[in-house]
Amino acid sequence: MRFTFRRYNRTLAALVLLPLLASAFYEIRTDPYWLWHEKPAWFLDWGGHNRALDIRNRFAKSLQVVVRRPEVVLLGSSRVYRGIDTGKINGAYNLGISGLRIREAEAYLRHTLRWTGARRVILGLDYFMFDHNKPWEAGFDRDLGRHVYLFKALPAALLTLMAYRDSGLAVSGEHAGDGFWTYSGFKSTKPRDREDLEVILSGFYTKKQIITAAEYASFETVIDLVGKAGVELDVFISPMNARQVDRLRAAGEAADFDQWRKRLIDIGRLRGLTVHDFSLDNPFFGEEVINGSSPHWIDTSHYAPSVGDWLLGRLEAERDPESRLARRE
Repeated sequence: MRFTFRRYNRTLAALVLLPLLASAFYEIRTDPYWLWHEKPAWFLDWGGHNRALDIRNRFAKSLQVVVRRPEVVLLGSSRVYRGIDTGKINGAYNLGISGLRIREAEAYLRHTLRWTGARRVILGLDYFMFDHNKPWEAGFDRDLGRHVYLFKALPAALLTLMAYRDSGLAVSGEHAGDGFWTYSGFKSTKPRDREDLEVILSGFYTKKQIITAAEYASFETVIDLVGKAGVELDVFISPMNARQVDRLRAAGEAADFDQWRKRLIDIGRLRGLTVHDFSLDNPFFGEEVINGSSPHWIDTSHYAPSVGDWLLGRLEAERDPESRLARRE
């Protein structure tokens, strides 16, 4: 066989491209980030349990929201993705992210407005989201919200060692977790026991929060971005349980917490937006959550979907009938 540079280049191209194509085919078939199939094999095997989605939450949901192209997007922390079942709302996607921070929320919102046709955003806010000590969590890509993000994230979902490893997590049976994911981004959470409750409660307000003008400016930017895009915006402060508030007071954060709530409401009012404060104003506030999950609380931090239904009902009651959410029967 005669050697030529053309033959060499073809051979080299084959050696490079074939593994990449094989990797892409495998990732699309396995679908660890739930992007390509509504019911991939791991979903049929494990019923929505997927460890890759648990540990790569920020990455997976940044792509899911683009693929799903929802009309209604719910954005917030794990309180949103555990507490509001978007499967009951036509055209909705739950973009709740574990431990979401307000600067991250701004980036996810920019990303969502750029790549989807969303017509309404529902934003849930938590006190910890504004802590200047931790402006973003591990796994957050600061390119999110910029054009370049999607062009590097999609190849990463198909052609990287990370994606290959996450495929193994999705299909190998390493699916033990605290609940199962749904196609609309909601996570149905397993009931907690007493020990779980105490561990979760002990993790809150262990270090005094610092909130600066930058965090409030980020919230203002969120409101302005949605307004400029002509998208409807609903904002609420997450419902809280009495035990969680007791913990906050014991940490000496009560006055700062009240000031934070007032500041958010004032920012909204100046922009013609109602910030719905459900933190203390909810009928489930005093429900006892000691021995395990209760009818309205997964734990002392996370409200149950029954509270999420109530919350959406309160938001809907103040809206124009023509712009209300379309519920599935």
